[in-house]
This record gives sequence, structure tokens and C-alpha cells, in this order.
Amino acid sequence: MAELNFTSGAELDLEPGVKSYPISGGRGSICFNPTDTMFVEAVYSMLVRFADQMEQDKAQKFDGALDMFRHQRERDEGMKADIDALFGAGTSGKLFRWVDENGDDHQISPAALSGGLPLWTNFILAVIDVIPDEVSAQVKKTDARVNKYLTKYKKYQK
Repeated sequence: MAELNFTSGAELDLEPGVKSYPISGGRGSICFNPTDTMFVEAVYSMLVRFADQMEQDKAQKFDGALDMFRHQRERDEGMKADIDALFGAGTSGKLFRWVDENGDDHQISPAALSGGLPLWTNFILAVIDVIPDEVSAQVKKTDARVNKYLTKYKKYQK
């Protein structure tokens, strides 16, 4: 098999389009490319999977409160692992915590409610909310850039 040897010294400029989004409360930030269809599909799949799990949990019968808490703790750990797998290790630790007035850090369940929705839902919907605007902005940039090159190279088509 022939070996490719690049000796031109040129480097291809291939920025991945990853953006950093701060998490409220000074809890750090997360990075992703909101125009990456593989990422967007994974986010929507996660939303559906978590919602299905929540519906299953509503119908589940438990052998007392301790059994219910054990089940929810296991569910929380699974959600955190899924979020960390998609957004990077440690993401769930940034998202599902709060700091009290003494500066002490506390973990909180992804299923805890805020604004009438579980925290995991608020997070996924916040991610989904940035997607359309960023796609529109990138399409506008793409159209202008493609048109520039088309105009430049049309003169060579004759």
C-alpha cells in the first residue's frame, strides 16, 4: 500500500465548530457543536429515553420508600453517566449541584424539580434551544462563503 507523504507544509484549517456555553451560577461550561447532526440526534434520543424512563417510573410499584429512593438513585446515576458520555466526563457534576451561602457544594438529583420540570429536562431543553439559532447563523455564513467561491470560479467555466 502506498504511503501518503504531504510535503507542501500546508495545513488544512478544519475547525470543528465547537462552542462553549456557560452554566448558570458559575458552575463552569459545556462544549458542543449545535450544528452537528450526530450530536443533535443523540440529544433528542436522550430526551426521549429519559422521558420514557420517567413514564415507566410513574407506573412502578415499590416495596416502601427506601426501595423507591434506591431505584431513583440508580436512575440518577444512569442519567448522569449518559450525560457525561455525550457532553464529557464531569458534566453531570457541574449541572446537578448547588452551592450554599457558606460556599459548600451539594449534589442534587437530576430528577429534582425546578420550574415545574426535572432538572435533566431543563438541561436538555436548554441545549435544544440553542440549536435552531446557531444552525441559522451558520447557514447564513455558509451561503456567503459558498457564493464567494462560486463567483470566483465561474469565470473559469467558459
